[in-house]
Amino acid sequence: MTGKAFDQLWHLISGALTLNPEVYNQINSLPQGIQVRIRQEINFLAQSRSHLKMTKDS
Repeated sequence: MTGKAFDQLWHLISGALTLNPEVYNQINSLPQGIQVRIRQEINFLAQSRSHLKMTKDS
């Protein structure tokens, strides 16, 4: 992945995790295949974050 693509992906993921409505509009305007992959990444990060929180609280 090139630096520019990685930066754009990170912008979309961090925006989605902070519930930025502008980023959701950007994601919705992407081609379908890219949307699916980004949503998979967001779900993975959210699950990882949740798991880390549970581990920390234990």
